[in-house]
Amino acid sequence: MSLFRIYVDGSLFYHPQMSKLAITAAQIQEDAENIDSMTLSAPFNHPYLSAIRPLASTIVCKKGDAVVFEGRALDNGTDFYNTHTWTCESCLAYLKDSVQPPYDYKGTLRGLLELFISVHNNTVEDKKRFVVGNVTVMDNNDYVSYSSILHRSAQLYIRVLPETAANSHKPLPQQSHRYRDFDARSNKFHS
Repeated sequence: MSLFRIYVDGSLFYHPQMSKLAITAAQIQEDAENIDSMTLSAPFNHPYLSAIRPLASTIVCKKGDAVVFEGRALDNGTDFYNTHTWTCESCLAYLKDSVQPPYDYKGTLRGLLELFISVHNNTVEDKKRFVVGNVTVMDNNDYVSYSSILHRSAQLYIRVLPETAANSHKPLPQQSHRYRDFDARSNKFHS
C-alpha cells in the first residue's frame, strides 16, 4: 500500500500516520487544456502553517515514491473555523514567470519547443527550469512556421503548441530536472 504524503520545500507537511501533521483536505484538479491545480487545507493547529509562503514554497505530493503533483501555493485563506486553505498551481505555471520576446521561427516542432524552454530557463531560477524530453509529435512535413509578439511563456506553450498538434501537459520530474515531453500517443505534454 502506497502512502500519500505532502512536502513543503522538502519538509514533511502531511503524513497519514502522524496525527500532528493532519490536513483537512487535499484535492488535485487535472485540466487537459490548462494548468493543473490543487487545493490544500490544514487546521489552525498544524505546526507548519507558516512554512507555506505564497509564490515561493514548492508543494510536492507523493503517492509512494511517485510525484503526483508539484507546484506552488498561490494564496492562503481562512474560514470560520480558522482552517487555512491554499490554492496551488502545478509547476507548469512556472512558465508564467518568463516572457518570450518577439520571434520568427521556421523549423521542427522540437526546435520551437526548445526555443521556448531555452528563453524561459534563461530568465528564471533553477527550481523553475525545464529540460526538453521526448517530442513524438510531428507536423506532416516536420516543419512549422510561427511569428509572435511579446507573450508569457505559458501563453505560447499552452496556446501555440496545441495549435500545431494535439497534446497535453503533465510535468514529470525525473532526477533533478523537469522534463517536458510532447507526446503524440498520449495527446499530452509531460514534464
